[in-house]
Amino acid sequence: MDWKRMVIFFTTSVVLMLLFSLFEIKDFIQLSRNLGFLGITAIIFVSFLRPILGGIRCSFVYRPLGHISITDASKGYILSAYGSIFLPSTIGGDLLRIEHMKNCTGETRKIALSVAATERIFGFFTLLFLALLISFFDDSTSKYNSTLIYVSLLILLIVSLSWLYLTKSKPDSLLYSTYIYIKGLSKKLSIFVIFILSLIFQCVSLSVPVIVAYIIADYQTALYIALMTPVIAIFSTIPITVGGIGIREGGYLGLGAVAGIDSEVSLLAGLALSVSIVVSGLPAIFFQNEIFLTKQETE
Repeated sequence: MDWKRMVIFFTTSVVLMLLFSLFEIKDFIQLSRNLGFLGITAIIFVSFLRPILGGIRCSFVYRPLGHISITDASKGYILSAYGSIFLPSTIGGDLLRIEHMKNCTGETRKIALSVAATERIFGFFTLLFLALLISFFDDSTSKYNSTLIYVSLLILLIVSLSWLYLTKSKPDSLLYSTYIYIKGLSKKLSIFVIFILSLIFQCVSLSVPVIVAYIIADYQTALYIALMTPVIAIFSTIPITVGGIGIREGGYLGLGAVAGIDSEVSLLAGLALSVSIVVSGLPAIFFQNEIFLTKQETE
């Protein structure tokens, strides 16, 4: 058995052990009973739709540099979800996607990383946009408007300073490469399209906890869950836990308590999102060898 097969065998074993240790059977039973057949079907559908939408966005973002098929780009997102099961947070999962993208396109790892970083930047802004949009959707959430506006201004200030730092970075650095890439996109008038694709991707990806809250509780609870979901999604990317598991559940419980949401609803909403991401990544077990192989070697 060569080292590549050993790595694949080891990661598969780790994933299976983590799944059994991180999730309790009673939680699945409780979630299934509360959701019913239609709710479970909706979550599974979203779980498989997520990487396809991500692949469409990745394929479009990659265009100025070359070509990556939607199929290969979607596989990258599945590998990212798979990696997030045993690597620190969702950013850890991106390491597998970057390696897969490099192998599929034959380009350098630096280019693949620039594309992934660009997608992350657009994803961050769409999450912020969604939070602001939802906060104005209903009068009952208007009390969060001023806080979100202040947070948005602070984030925009940080981004502006970061952008200034990017322009002053060394020409051969990754940060400067990302800056040049995004600058090139703006000249090609692609930013708006990527933003719309990111918006669709985030709406579908993060719809799971909202669906759960609506089925288990009511419309008002689902609205509050929808408002806090983009914020929790941002913090769950912090690489301090495996796959963001624990941060999501804790985030929903904490923010849910402030909003007066029943703790059981908050917990199940966070659990459903974690389960959905795991379901998105499980198909990678069958093609994870592509992380080590070029496109020519897999054909």
